[in-house]
Amino acid sequence: MTGSSSFGVCALCDTPAQLCISHSIPNHFYRLIFRRGKGNAIRIADDEKPIRKEQKSGGVRLLCESCERRLNLVLDSRGIEGVKLLRRSGRFGDVFPQIDQGRMKSFYASVFWRASLSDKVQNGPSRFSSSALQAIKKELRQSDCTVPLSCSVRLWSLVDRTPDEGFPATTLESVIFPPGRCHRMEKAIPGHEAGFTVFGGIYAECYAPAFPASIERQTGFLSSKGGCFSLPDADIFEIPELVGVMVASRRKYERGESTFRD
Repeated sequence: MTGSSSFGVCALCDTPAQLCISHSIPNHFYRLIFRRGKGNAIRIADDEKPIRKEQKSGGVRLLCESCERRLNLVLDSRGIEGVKLLRRSGRFGDVFPQIDQGRMKSFYASVFWRASLSDKVQNGPSRFSSSALQAIKKELRQSDCTVPLSCSVRLWSLVDRTPDEGFPATTLESVIFPPGRCHRMEKAIPGHEAGFTVFGGIYAECYAPAFPASIERQTGFLSSKGGCFSLPDADIFEIPELVGVMVASRRKYERGESTFRD
């Protein structure tokens, strides 16, 4: 694909076609932030750019209309409802028998897969290896889009345990960290690639290839075999990747590196 042309090869079915705008993280979560921010989101990052307001959600032409519609219907819509259910009902140790774990696992796998293929800065440096992406793609191409073998996904509900002055739940639900590599986990689990993302108040890690079923029985792992799902908590100040960005943004703020005033 060259220039701004919308014609290319679909990243999922490999068919030449007019390509649709795809979002690795569903636009629903960006619209939530835009509504609360009067049409804007505040973008912070541990890079050289100043803190700034944006109205972008990182879409890129990636899939044909048929594949885009199928992923939206089969995965994105159910993933959005699943995230909302987990945050609405979630307290540490809560069990969610109504969560379709296989579908939620596939939803998060598709988020990492689409982000890894995207060339938009907003989607972050989440480049999984070509072999990992091919494995996820192969399973996403199935009619039910299940990904039992290509990867494992673990979820936590994002919290701030700071006494009295911690971030409220509504603020944590308005935080988006596009998918990126989780190098500390890759060091801890040799032979696996790892990524992380945050949206809708849920912190997620994706590992490729999938772990054995014995490991996926641990709290927070989504199991393709179903069963009851229990959601653990993760304190925002105990996740190094998130702390690093917050520290960098605080330093920018103190140096006046912002394109707007409070």
